[in-house]
Amino acid sequence: NSDFKSFVKKIDSVEKSVVLALDDVQDPNNLGAILRVAECFGVTAVIWSKNRSSGVTSAVTKTSVGASELIDWYEVSNLRDALLKLKEAGFWLVATAKTDKAQNIKNFDWPQKSVIVMGGEGLGISQLLLKDSDFHVWIPMTGRIESLNVSQATTIMLWEGTKNS
Repeated sequence: NSDFKSFVKKIDSVEKSVVLALDDVQDPNNLGAILRVAECFGVTAVIWSKNRSSGVTSAVTKTSVGASELIDWYEVSNLRDALLKLKEAGFWLVATAKTDKAQNIKNFDWPQKSVIVMGGEGLGISQLLLKDSDFHVWIPMTGRIESLNVSQATTIMLWEGTKNS
């Protein structure tokens, strides 16, 4: 996507930025809610794979309450390639996943240039993107349900990840 290439060139020299990457978010209502919260927290851009996402539909636009028109978003052919280009531009990939190497979000020291990677409703973040990520962060929960909806988890991640940007 040539627009994405231009975007990467534009943000290469910035000191602080948070980009949001979505891996396999299929539900249009989730995508709309995520675009809304990303705009509310001042995220620089949202990216996702055009082959593994709902895409911006009328339901997404409605749920985003106008955010889909206000925030920069990019549908890319290959999400992994896009994330690697952001790493080359000085960004650190922060995957939201409770893995063996994951840090509690409460104790995580956010890089100045972060890409927060969120996984979709089904399988979460792909193993390949988890492997490429520089950090894994998990959200502690005390209830009996062990996971949040992707839009809810994104809200928490952006609340924490944008505090210093």
